[in-house]
Amino acid sequence: MERLWFYITHSWNDLRVGGKRTLFALLCIAAGVAAVVSLQTLGAMIEHSLTTNLQELNRGDIRVFPPGPGPGRKARADVRVDSRYLATTGAANTVFTESGFLAIEQATLQYDPDAEVSYRFFSPNDPIAGTFLETEQGSRTIFPIIIEADYSIYRDTLTVDGQKVGDVIESPTDIVISDNAAEDYGLSVGDRVQLNGADEMFTVRGIVDREVEAFTENFFFVTLFGFYYADSSVREVFNFDSGSDIFAAEIFINLSDPSPGQVSSISQNLERRFPFISVSTTSDIRERNSQLTGAVNDLVLLMGVVSLLIGGVGIVNTMFVIVTRRTTEIAVLKTIGLKARQVTLLFLVESIILGVVGSLIGCVLGLALAALLENFEVWFGTRLDWVFSYEAVLRGFILGVVVTAIFGFLPTLVAGQVRPGNVLRPSTTRLPNLGILQTLVALSVIFTALGVIVWSILGGTLSPDVDSDTLLVALDGSVLRFGGALGIALLLGLAAGIGGAALAPGLDLVRRPPEQLGRAGRSVRYGLLLWGLVVQTVLQGVLFFSIGIVATALLQDKITTEGASLSLAVAVVLGLAISFRTFRHQRNIFVILGAVLLGFLLMLSGGMILGTALGAALGALLPGELWQLAVDLMMGIALVELAFVAVITVVGVLWFLVTLTARVPAFDIPDIKISFRALVTNRNRVSMTLLALVIGVLTLSLVTMFADSLKQYFALNLEDNLGGNVVVLTFSGSGSEWETTLDNLDNVLDETDGVENYSLVTTYQVEFVALERQDGSRLKRTQLIENMQAELPTDEDISSFLDVSFGSIDGRQTDGSLPVKEFLEGGRQLQPEDAGQQRIVIRGARPIRATGIKTGDFLIFNFPDPTTGQRRQLRFEVVGITDEVRGELGSDIGSFIYAPIDSFEGIRPEAIWSVANVEEDQLSEFRGNVRQNVATAVVLETRFLNQIVNRLIDQFTALPFVVAVLNLVTGGAVIANSVALSTLERRREIGVMKSLGVQRERVLGMLLLENSLMGLLAGIIGVGFSLLLLIQLWAFLFNGDLRGSIPVDTALILMALCVAISLLAAVLTAWGASGEKPLNVLRNE
Repeated sequence: MERLWFYITHSWNDLRVGGKRTLFALLCIAAGVAAVVSLQTLGAMIEHSLTTNLQELNRGDIRVFPPGPGPGRKARADVRVDSRYLATTGAANTVFTESGFLAIEQATLQYDPDAEVSYRFFSPNDPIAGTFLETEQGSRTIFPIIIEADYSIYRDTLTVDGQKVGDVIESPTDIVISDNAAEDYGLSVGDRVQLNGADEMFTVRGIVDREVEAFTENFFFVTLFGFYYADSSVREVFNFDSGSDIFAAEIFINLSDPSPGQVSSISQNLERRFPFISVSTTSDIRERNSQLTGAVNDLVLLMGVVSLLIGGVGIVNTMFVIVTRRTTEIAVLKTIGLKARQVTLLFLVESIILGVVGSLIGCVLGLALAALLENFEVWFGTRLDWVFSYEAVLRGFILGVVVTAIFGFLPTLVAGQVRPGNVLRPSTTRLPNLGILQTLVALSVIFTALGVIVWSILGGTLSPDVDSDTLLVALDGSVLRFGGALGIALLLGLAAGIGGAALAPGLDLVRRPPEQLGRAGRSVRYGLLLWGLVVQTVLQGVLFFSIGIVATALLQDKITTEGASLSLAVAVVLGLAISFRTFRHQRNIFVILGAVLLGFLLMLSGGMILGTALGAALGALLPGELWQLAVDLMMGIALVELAFVAVITVVGVLWFLVTLTARVPAFDIPDIKISFRALVTNRNRVSMTLLALVIGVLTLSLVTMFADSLKQYFALNLEDNLGGNVVVLTFSGSGSEWETTLDNLDNVLDETDGVENYSLVTTYQVEFVALERQDGSRLKRTQLIENMQAELPTDEDISSFLDVSFGSIDGRQTDGSLPVKEFLEGGRQLQPEDAGQQRIVIRGARPIRATGIKTGDFLIFNFPDPTTGQRRQLRFEVVGITDEVRGELGSDIGSFIYAPIDSFEGIRPEAIWSVANVEEDQLSEFRGNVRQNVATAVVLETRFLNQIVNRLIDQFTALPFVVAVLNLVTGGAVIANSVALSTLERRREIGVMKSLGVQRERVLGMLLLENSLMGLLAGIIGVGFSLLLLIQLWAFLFNGDLRGSIPVDTALILMALCVAISLLAAVLTAWGASGEKPLNVLRNE
């Protein structure tokens, strides 16, 4: 105990004296721990939003859905549609009729007489009425939720000023809007607004938090557009011609006994009584949201650990410098009797104290950061309430201490190897080598500890299921499980490979010159040299080829065969030139590289073979649960080993790039020469520091540039794909009104000044009957689904996609206004001569191609007539299937299928719309003419659609952006720590320069130049790699045409940010070092 107290007090005193060195080491730890705590707290906040108030989220204890597309719902084609209970509507949807609602209500009251039953109104005959808010800037989408305001769930919902929704909605023209709609449109309580399809003005009576609908099935719409509540009596204001008193999109049931058993019993009874319905209960919501929040928590914890590991780079650097600076002190301690293990323990205690203090600071910073994130709920699409998570703080603290101890373990072992004789050589700062075996043992301990951490986070996510593995029965009748052996095979294989790579450079045929080897040894050495030469040349070629591809893409805005060929040629020349120069001066590098790679591959193969055999034997001996646990743990350790191999590879590449950078001409400028020499002298630490910063800027640049490029793509291509800058939506009406609406819209578009071109579109809701092959054979819906299941992943919602894709057909004009598309072999676009002919073009998305439809086939559809209830059957020839093989990313709107607008034999369409290209200064007049002459018409500008896309992208990238920023901050802390350590080690050099007359400003300038070069290099590597990935993705999706969607300005800003972070870190740490007095430095050093 006395000795432990000595370790603690001695370590604490050293850390206290360390000053800036200790401060920046603590900063590295604190930044990583803050990332863990803040992300875990953010996950707890999201979990709280998803798992509390389940009745409100589900709008009752039981929620009943009619057949239609969507997860958890029965497809309309899979059930018998009883017209008494259900009415069909667009895109394979159905709604409950008044009789259907009353039947479900009566059945519910039989099971629970005190239950409360309500519904959300939807009009299938005028689905767009009330969905657009008229503002001074034009029509803006808003999602209507028409409810019974006296239903308890909605009645008791509170507005932001504490009033109940049921109390503020008193008349049909009273509405309550969401807070995001109020913010977007500048509305407040008491304002009067106009909704499309209604003659009367509406009054805003209250504002509610968007969260009350954010986690319902309407999440997408309410998050992007906002919503409003109106009472079901609003039907009188909109004059819905529904032919029935009620159409219910969904039914809500609130039971008098909300216990899980009662809820489950009644929901099952309802499903048995009405086989066509689907239900969602509070138990379903709890299970679904728990799975979601569990995945989110694991993800954010893993990302936080990545930040903590980045900070671990600073710990390694700090501990090595501490040991280096204290070699004399260590020698004295060993002289007075301390053993090597006691010295190791002393420095391990110091590392743990660093971890404890840094983790405490990180926990406080993490909670503060999480509280800050609460104010940015708009990023996440819902309001986030502050939740204090003890688990997040405890886990962050423990991980911080453990990771600090792990990363400090190897330097502490080095400290134990310092010899007592160093007390006679106080100027000696060179650290002793550990030895290969000691290093491998230390790495094994580190891998195991980190593997346990990974296993505690991921569990068995990456592991094979030992119960479902491929079995092999041995001759003696025992069962061998080979699949479960994957974990131990990877574990032993990677461990053996790392060991082989570490031992290979120490072999005699690698260390000794060729003339000292025999004939066989020289042959092997030359083979290794050739192998290393080829590998390095190829890697250098890949590097320069990647640089060439990025440069070509930025200069030409397109990836062409000529540009790629030129990049390849330049890469080959440069790769060969550098290899030739290295071969002439340092050919032993190739021998070492070849030996390392060969040793890794040979030992990896042997280790995996041994691991497979051992795993099969253990799988037969151990009980299933114990074997599964062992496999899970081994997969965690193997993942750490794999990450270590990747890190070493990346560090090697960075080491090469640092060396290459230092060979750039310095133009005989002393300051630049000294900066370059400093980079080369400390390139091991510089490479590790660059790794931390590169990871941060890489994640941030991937997220930001991908989001920006998506926004640029949609901004540049939305109008091109739509064919105009304005979309006019209208409802066709009943009877023959649709012909009048179509004529009026055509006249307005034709006669209004400023309309440069336009295209009319009609939309028909249909029922798919069959696919008729050219040979006369027919395939029904079920057979098409079987074809899709054979070609697509089983987790895709195939039947819903087919029902939506084949649930509607657009009628389009064939006068040349159709979008320009690439077609599969034999296909074409509709031509003017196709007018009046029953011919169709299909958008060839991957699931559609999986059905096996070919050009020349026929599709047969039924067209229901809502007025008469009759169906008319039409047969369309497929004349073209568009080539969407490069991805489903596009800006097309409308149905997947379109035909000539006059080929439907007078059938009434469900909707009529148009795309027009209108001059900007004529938009106001155009909107007025449309409103005046076309009933129920709504004008939308494509720039508003682009704003919606941008908001959606921002919300999907919010969490990755937060993670990336935390990684970059941690990388910045590592940079600051590295600069502090570098200036500490170079005090003698700085003192010599100042004693020779170099001014403080010039010394500071050299340090800033050195670190700005490091920041610039990190920015070029991280942003450059992100650009390369982005260019490859975009080139694949769009056949080499980048379409101006590469965000060059964002890339430059991110590079400048890297340089700024490096300079800031340098200024904070180098200013004091540059002001050291020469005599003090030379006396102490």
